[in-house]
Amino acid sequence: MNSELDAKCQQIRLNRKERPLRLFCVAAFLALAFGFGTGQAYVPAAIVMFASIMAAEPFDRMYLARPTRLRYAMCLAWCWVDGIIPAIIYVMILERGDGLSLFMALTMVWIMTSQSIVVRTHDLNVYVATVAPGFIGFGYGAMQLGPPVFPDGFQGVVLICVGLQLAFALQTGWVSRRIRSNLIDALDRVEQSRRSKDRFFAMVSHEIRTPLNGIMGIGQMMTNSSSSAEETERAQTILASGKAMSTLLDDLLNHAKLEAGQFVANSDPMRIDRILRNVVGLFSDMASSKGLPLKLETSDALPDWITGDAIRVQQILSNLVSNAIKHTDAGQVRIVAAPADRDGRPWVDLSVHDTGTGIPPDRIEQIFLPYEQLADTASKAGIGTGLGLAIARALAELMGGTVTVASEPGRGSTFTLSLPIVPAEAPAEADPDASREKGGSLAGLRILVVDDTTLNRRIARSFLELAGAEVEDAAHGEAALGILSQAPIDLILTDLHMPGMDGTALLSAIRAQPDLRTIPVICLTADHQNDMSEFDGQIAKPLDRAELCQTVLKTVRRRPAAAA
Repeated sequence: MNSELDAKCQQIRLNRKERPLRLFCVAAFLALAFGFGTGQAYVPAAIVMFASIMAAEPFDRMYLARPTRLRYAMCLAWCWVDGIIPAIIYVMILERGDGLSLFMALTMVWIMTSQSIVVRTHDLNVYVATVAPGFIGFGYGAMQLGPPVFPDGFQGVVLICVGLQLAFALQTGWVSRRIRSNLIDALDRVEQSRRSKDRFFAMVSHEIRTPLNGIMGIGQMMTNSSSSAEETERAQTILASGKAMSTLLDDLLNHAKLEAGQFVANSDPMRIDRILRNVVGLFSDMASSKGLPLKLETSDALPDWITGDAIRVQQILSNLVSNAIKHTDAGQVRIVAAPADRDGRPWVDLSVHDTGTGIPPDRIEQIFLPYEQLADTASKAGIGTGLGLAIARALAELMGGTVTVASEPGRGSTFTLSLPIVPAEAPAEADPDASREKGGSLAGLRILVVDDTTLNRRIARSFLELAGAEVEDAAHGEAALGILSQAPIDLILTDLHMPGMDGTALLSAIRAQPDLRTIPVICLTADHQNDMSEFDGQIAKPLDRAELCQTVLKTVRRRPAAAA
């Protein structure tokens, strides 16, 4: 839809929305007349105005249902009718020849004009059709008035005044339209800029994650096959560097999505103690490498299950604990979970205490700004991006909570994630085959890997074969369909972006064939911006071997039940 047509449609929609207000203006005019004791004389005029306003509704509906030039001309013609009928009524009112009639007509003209300036300036034709007849009719009626309302010869002055008022109304409407048009253009540019930024981040994510998948995949394979401590150390260095790069990319993408308001927090049952143990497990080696005890203290008063987004809570706590270890050279890091009360409502405080360098009072709020870092050894060494705390606070606020800090330079800091407690029922018991998932055994499964990048196929194949699966691979969707027509396949792993038939098109082709539609399809993607809800599952690149195997097992068992 072009901008001119869009402006016309927007104007017609506004006409419909403001129609009740226009009817109210007529009713107010009639009430004012009754207040002056002359209402009975204006009832027929009010009925005619009511009818003319309502008669425009079917024309507007027809145009919005299918916008055409003819239907727009019909709407515009009725706008002229909607303006001319009040103009004729103004003349009839002014013919009464008294000051009260002059006041009533002038009041009605300006009420209608003011309303039109507000809502009828998207399309200048509609605005002129609405405003001009009223002023012309008012001017004509005023010219017919003689003594005692106007002295002889004063009608010319009235005509000039009415002309100036009409010019002012039209100019005001034109200025209002220009302002609105400029505002709409500015909003369009902002939206285009946002979309361009989204496309840029999606492209960067895909282009970086694809080679990163190769780096981390080779690192994981080297770790499993290394024959000496030196080779293992090299492989672990590759993995650590890849994870650091992946974390940096995730921070940039998360920050962009939070700024754009595209982040959505889930509300599912979660266990705080389980999240805390996961965090301790993730960072125990990091703390040990610096000689720091990483302690966990929880309160028995906390409920077992609460409602929240476990992934985001763990993400926030991971950031806080990582920062605490980075900025602490001696002492300890403690994680404390305790109940709290906020205005009579139960909350949970998850605090991370460290004995590090501390934060100067004038820097407390600045550290929550994007790309802000402390001027200490860890920051000067280039550790971190300065986005972590900004993301942590934004995620906490998204979940209805807060992240606060108390610090004393030289003695340490305490960062606290506070979340409202919404009790939740414990979810169903874990699947009895969960042990198989943890073990990652894929023995007996035939899996098809579809990816246009040779290295990606090689890594996925290696991970799957190490878990016992039998693997076929294809470089594009057409080749995958050829393999599917020749041999039975238990599950398909497909890249999203491929030349020719991409992952989405391949999924549609599989679902369209009765003998293939029950095969589960998992999307392997480096692009987090696309909607992948149609797939049976998704795995983000760079691939993690354990996550890959667990997702494959879950999906294989879930798909037959869903199909049934």
